[in-house]
Amino acid sequence: MTDAMPYAVPDWKMDDLRARIDALNKTAAKLGCAQVVLTIIGDHIKEIFPHRAYDEYGEKIAPKMVLFIDVTLTGEAPKLNGWSFLGTLQHLGDANILRALPGVTIPESYRLRPNQCDHCHTVRQRTDTYVVQHEDGRTRQVGTSCLKDFLGHSDPATIANFCSNLGDLFNEFGGGGEYDDDDFDRCPRDAEYFQMDRYLSYVVAAVRNFGWVSSTTAREYGKESTKNFALTAMTERDQAKLKDAAIPTDAHRAEAAAAIAWMKSIDGTWTQGDAYKENLHTLFTAREYLTYRDLGLAALLIPCYEREVERRITEKQAKAESHHVGTIKARMTFTDLLVTRIFTTEPGEWGSTYICGFVDADGNQLTWFASTCPAFDAGDTVSLNATVKDHSTYHDIPQTIITRATVLSVTPAGDPEAVPGGGCVTRDHTRRW
Repeated sequence: MTDAMPYAVPDWKMDDLRARIDALNKTAAKLGCAQVVLTIIGDHIKEIFPHRAYDEYGEKIAPKMVLFIDVTLTGEAPKLNGWSFLGTLQHLGDANILRALPGVTIPESYRLRPNQCDHCHTVRQRTDTYVVQHEDGRTRQVGTSCLKDFLGHSDPATIANFCSNLGDLFNEFGGGGEYDDDDFDRCPRDAEYFQMDRYLSYVVAAVRNFGWVSSTTAREYGKESTKNFALTAMTERDQAKLKDAAIPTDAHRAEAAAAIAWMKSIDGTWTQGDAYKENLHTLFTAREYLTYRDLGLAALLIPCYEREVERRITEKQAKAESHHVGTIKARMTFTDLLVTRIFTTEPGEWGSTYICGFVDADGNQLTWFASTCPAFDAGDTVSLNATVKDHSTYHDIPQTIITRATVLSVTPAGDPEAVPGGGCVTRDHTRRW
């Protein structure tokens, strides 16, 4: 019996491993030897790289994140009267490949041994011969037919095939996760894993710069969904090729981390039996990695989190009754406006609209429908010049609608109670909408 040897097997190869073991164990039962035992002891995610750096089009190949199952394998070759099987000699001209069973060693002297049988001394053309060892240390090189005299089974071919297949099983699946290019290419898409925080930082960058695009909207308008945009950008091996807008900033990464932390911290009262919320909460509390099928649901965390940011800020600032501000069509300066929300509509024929909500020091609510992504985040405090477009109401609350705004200054959020995760970065504030 070999010792329990630890191996790391790609998750997508586990079914093949179990099928190979089942076939081997049927033969083991006929030979009367111990069965091969597979024991799962854990798992881990590992980033793998192909041996080649570029594909056939000259593009860099991005690595893949793959789940490996940590297992141990034990097995035993047939044994009789003190003789046991060591391995196979594959004869290639003047030299041999030594294919030993795991846990044992074929003496190096067999590397150059000619194609012969030490038992019958019959000369014939053989592709393989086999090495057996007595418990007193003696070794013999024998052909297929003579194996039965050492290992005691009437069908020597069965013995030879079992022992060779046992060795191949341990060697193939015991590579410790080493990948050749064929393995890399055969790894199915749904077997890849993605780091949760890294993927969501690309989602935040996409939403901030291009607006939220659902899969449905992408199909209807011939656009790229936020999920696919983020995935394509994240898996681009040559990040220098990406436009700046697609690359996450420190602020994007901070928001992604804060969104994940918020989702993990909430309790069942937030979900309130809502299946969508239950699924989202389960996804982010079950593990630290995402599969390909999880990406669409995971991306929805960002707009969900932004609504939570808006709710918290609005609750905190709802200390005074809102009134209309200024005179319609008058241009005026607004100072110390707290950004309560930034909601991005799904893009239509003319692109996305960025609905920005503000509260001034007196509790008055203002709304700006911007056509370009604003240079601030919810929780920031801004000053701007704008034209009063309308005096309206929303949910029976007076709101002042402004337009043609020019941002004068931005003070990043610094109150972690106002914004979950808190903290932003200063941006270029010279843009006008």
